[in-house]
Amino acid sequence: MYLVCGEALFDCFVDQEQERSSPTRARIHAVAGGSPLNVARGIARMGGRAAFFGGISTDDLGDRLYRLLESEGVETRFVQRVAASTPLSFVGTDSAGSPSYVFYNQGTAECAITSKDLPVLGESIDGLHVGSYPMTVEPIADALFALVAKRKESFISLDPNVRPAIVPDMGRWRERVEAMVSYANLVRTSIEDLEYLYPGRSLDEIAKGWLASGPDLVIVTCGYDPVLAWSARFDRIEHRPPAIDVVDTVGAGDSFQAALLTRLAELGSPKEIVRGIGEDALGEILAFAASAAVITCQRRGADLPSRADIET
Repeated sequence: MYLVCGEALFDCFVDQEQERSSPTRARIHAVAGGSPLNVARGIARMGGRAAFFGGISTDDLGDRLYRLLESEGVETRFVQRVAASTPLSFVGTDSAGSPSYVFYNQGTAECAITSKDLPVLGESIDGLHVGSYPMTVEPIADALFALVAKRKESFISLDPNVRPAIVPDMGRWRERVEAMVSYANLVRTSIEDLEYLYPGRSLDEIAKGWLASGPDLVIVTCGYDPVLAWSARFDRIEHRPPAIDVVDTVGAGDSFQAALLTRLAELGSPKEIVRGIGEDALGEILAFAASAAVITCQRRGADLPSRADIET
């Protein structure tokens, strides 16, 4: 079972048609989100096993998030209920469906976790997935690093999921991402993240630098362009996803991540799989994960597919 660590929030979308007809009012459509929450739900929807570790508010929205995890089959025994409020993210999309975010998360539940809240993990947890802005915001950042250090012999997956709207300091992001990369067996990131972190540097240079510091596999999703993957065992390979009509790309990376982790667990020990994977097997996994992301791009918000959705 994977323990997915980080934030749970609501993504809020303003109804643009209603805004044009009545500019003094705003109809808001709120969808459960937060990259780690999405990944945990996605793994469960795709037939895998996932637990969630993070702070979820005791307010009404937090109750909804908690019940959602339960209804999706995500293990909730590691969830920390917190009296602080639920964070919100207001999402805007451009003509290509690419999102931008404004966050309301000062003093909210997801960042209130401390090292004292770290759970005791049994043998049922054989992999951790971490990332997103809790890596950079205290006190939860120190708690996550303490957890990963304690479980460094387990399989560690990382998605940086850089959010400058929350932490504008790219030096802080680089420091935290590079520290977590050194623990990770698998890093899955986006080209947007890398443009924030390392402007002007080539993807090959970045990926090979990361591989040299610890991971066995680095994967970069590039929007409409091919997915790229580098292994410690062979040079770069790529997979081109099919062309589609995009509604928006919110949650697409999370769908890819969830499918990637699900498929690795199905093949055996994820840590051993990424260490010894060949080009053909990796190509099959990339195709499966890209199919999941494509489905999410055809839906509004972070609506991750089920296993049946992917295979039909």
